[in-house]
Amino acid sequence: MCNECPENNKVSVIKRLLKELDEKSKDTLSHCYNVVNYATGFARYIQCSQEEVVNLHYAALLHDIGKLKIPSEILDKVERLTQEEYEIIKTHSYYGYEIVQHTGVFSEELELILHHHERIDGNGYPHKLVNNNISKLCKILSICDSFDAMVSKRTYKASMTIDEAIKELVNNVEKQFDRELVNLFVAFIKNFELKENNYYSKIDALNNDLNFLPRTL
Repeated sequence: MCNECPENNKVSVIKRLLKELDEKSKDTLSHCYNVVNYATGFARYIQCSQEEVVNLHYAALLHDIGKLKIPSEILDKVERLTQEEYEIIKTHSYYGYEIVQHTGVFSEELELILHHHERIDGNGYPHKLVNNNISKLCKILSICDSFDAMVSKRTYKASMTIDEAIKELVNNVEKQFDRELVNLFVAFIKNFELKENNYYSKIDALNNDLNFLPRTL
């Protein structure tokens, strides 16, 4: 594949940005990789097009890249965030959009990065979009982002079990999440029996045709 090919350009940019993110927050980088696995595995499970799966792959890798501009003392804070600090955290989706747009090699992925924290009920950010104004791929990314955040252990919180996280998703349909997609995601998780010790390897196995990006840097 030639160096000028669009896919090569995207991979080069992604590697550079994720190296910066690794230096800023290893937890955030790990989360991005996990969301890639969930999002692309789920998208294939519901038979999204190959183009949609690839767009999700790139967007999931970069969805939190805007946290490069969030002060480390807020990003790494163990205690509960103040309202002011939470408002600063919320700017990461727009910062991510700006950073990725500036590279000049992404297009469809920009909307997903900008809107992955929008909610069905219009109480998300940054634009308070409501159900029909949020794309299917954004809704998928939102579910996968939230699910991994719940099941991942961090210094400031304990992890939920898979069943607890599923219950939380279901409890928030028609508020934060799309009902049909949550039902399908739950079926996806249960279908592959994604228990705590092996769900990443199970999803990785679904993505063996998307191995043009490294799992680690």
